[in-house]
Amino acid sequence: MRRLVEQIPKIPVRIWLILFAIWMTIAGIGIGVSTVRNSQNLESDFGAQSQALYETIRQRLDQNEAVLSGIDVLFQTFPNLHFDDIRGYARAMLARYPHIYAVELQPKVVLKDVPAFEAEASESIRAGYKIRDFGLEGERTWRPAAARPAYYPVTFMEPPVPEASPVMGLDVYSDPKLRTAIDATLASGKFEASAPFPLVEGGRGYILFKALPATGGKHAESLISLLISASKLLRPEELPQGNISVVLHHSGFENDDASGQLLSFPPPETRHRESVRVSLPPFSFEKSFTTNQQPFVLATNYSPGWSIFDWTEVFVIVLAASAISTLLLVIHLMRQYRLSREREAARLLQQERARAQVTLAAIGDAIVRVDAEGCVEYANESAECVLRSGGNGLVGRDVREVVPLAVALAMESLEHPVARCLRTGEAAELPDNATLIGANDSETLIEGTVSPLSDDVGAINGAVLTFRNMGPIRQRALAALEASERKLREHQNELVHVARLNLMGEMASGIAHELNQPLNAILNYNQACLRMLADEEPDFEEIGRAMSQAAIQSKRAGEIIRALRAFIRKHSVEPVPLRLVQVTRNALVLAENELRDHQVCVVQDFPNDLPDVTADSIQIEQVILNLLRNSTEAMLACSPEQRRIEISARATENELVVTVRDHGSGIPQDMLDRIFHPFHTSKPHGMGLGLAICQSIIESYGGQFRARNCPDGGAELAFSLPITQTSD
Repeated sequence: MRRLVEQIPKIPVRIWLILFAIWMTIAGIGIGVSTVRNSQNLESDFGAQSQALYETIRQRLDQNEAVLSGIDVLFQTFPNLHFDDIRGYARAMLARYPHIYAVELQPKVVLKDVPAFEAEASESIRAGYKIRDFGLEGERTWRPAAARPAYYPVTFMEPPVPEASPVMGLDVYSDPKLRTAIDATLASGKFEASAPFPLVEGGRGYILFKALPATGGKHAESLISLLISASKLLRPEELPQGNISVVLHHSGFENDDASGQLLSFPPPETRHRESVRVSLPPFSFEKSFTTNQQPFVLATNYSPGWSIFDWTEVFVIVLAASAISTLLLVIHLMRQYRLSREREAARLLQQERARAQVTLAAIGDAIVRVDAEGCVEYANESAECVLRSGGNGLVGRDVREVVPLAVALAMESLEHPVARCLRTGEAAELPDNATLIGANDSETLIEGTVSPLSDDVGAINGAVLTFRNMGPIRQRALAALEASERKLREHQNELVHVARLNLMGEMASGIAHELNQPLNAILNYNQACLRMLADEEPDFEEIGRAMSQAAIQSKRAGEIIRALRAFIRKHSVEPVPLRLVQVTRNALVLAENELRDHQVCVVQDFPNDLPDVTADSIQIEQVILNLLRNSTEAMLACSPEQRRIEISARATENELVVTVRDHGSGIPQDMLDRIFHPFHTSKPHGMGLGLAICQSIIESYGGQFRARNCPDGGAELAFSLPITQTSD
């Protein structure tokens, strides 16, 4: 490159002139073609946007007539239709078509019927209802209606918004802007649009009238109308982007005091501020709508300005012209030192190859490069060491012979990864559990990757295999994982056992009291038997009954002791199919004394055909017992007659759901989302581990735990367990 730069000052002036002429020609032709094509594209896009706007507005105008036709059909079908009967239809139409501001009804009232009509309207429509006119000279003020042969006052409006309430009673026939349309629809019976007028909320609108035929009924010779907001005929997202102006104007009203515009976008003042543009002929679009009832015209204009130039293309064209000129400038110079450049490139390539050889030799991973036929071209020292081949014993041999691979647990022989890479041209990792088959059928666990090599045109001309011995690393990792899982299981069992012991410590006094009762009963029955045996004529029948009661009490004490020992005994978890009803009854036996002392009533709801679940009975007893104790403590502040626990079960398609519901104060709302988190509790002396352990037990069997507050008070906790699947 330095030699090329040194020769630039030696270029003759004529060469510079020729290059400049070539540059100007290419740039001028390119920019001209680009400008013409971009102008055509802009005009086409402008026409498409304008036609889309036209179709959108036309659809809205058709919607206006369709809605008014629907109301007309309702009144013709049901002549005595009440206002409330059409309010629902009107609301639905207003919600569907936001550009319709309101639906109105104006009945015909002749002069002699005005007092009676106003009296009836005051009772049925609004108190103090009067027929009124707008002020003189178009002022939007109210005054009593002047004497006319007939009136068309507003008696119905949807929506009945407060700001529109003064409109009720307005004689629309008194407004010159509306009178022409009213006379036209009365004469023809067709839709007629009024001259546009400004709306209170801004923008302009018009009213579309339809006369009801004089076919009888209470609405005969009435007017139905739609108040249309012209500014909403196009939604904000439908307005064009860029320097496009939109004007919707009318072509059939003589008494419009404005310029005939219903809709103008952007506003004129904004358009004036943006008018500083390149003076180029604008694009125009004007089209009338085919409806005679709404005689409107859509006009759009677009001033392309500087946008007619695609500056990216201009830049590319100038750059291309410069590149071509520069290329022509240097092409003869490149011929002069091409050979020197090639020699320099060859020297650098040889240097890079030497560096790569040193780097590959120092890498600890085994690296093998093969050609397109799968023969080894290169192998670093690590590869020769792993493959147990010294010197150049690997070069020139088939890679499938040099690196024989197998995959553990594979049902059939797999294609060699290097052969697959050469065939597909895709890089890939070696399969899991890939082993290298060595001498004497020894196996070495490896992992690695295969990457394809390609030439300048993208054809696959070889591949690189990189791998490392993973046997010792994977064995250590698996051993550590197994040890960690074993410790986790032991810790979980210890945690469950400690929780069970803690719970039984809290129940110790109650259980001692429970055992004391049958023992005292046994003592009393034995003492009674001794006294009766000491009598001169012992009553052996009574003695037998006493001994029978003593035996019953002994059996009861034994059941309590066996249940307690089974509950606190530390044992390995062995899930088995079990009946949830029996597990629940065992838990109720352990909690019987506590429930009785606190005057808690337990209501059970268990269907007879409940399926089995697979779990450890002692752990499920612990869960149910913990829920019973939590429910009991939650109702201590309630009166005794409110202390009721409802425990039920129901079966779904795949699981069995157990629900425990109390009638206490419920769970605090700030605790509801954290009730199953460890060490979160609302009890003053609680540890917050009970529900966390219960959730861990249920989830270990594939179930779920949930809690919620009931609408009528109290809390409900439920857990689910998968139903035991039985083979037919």
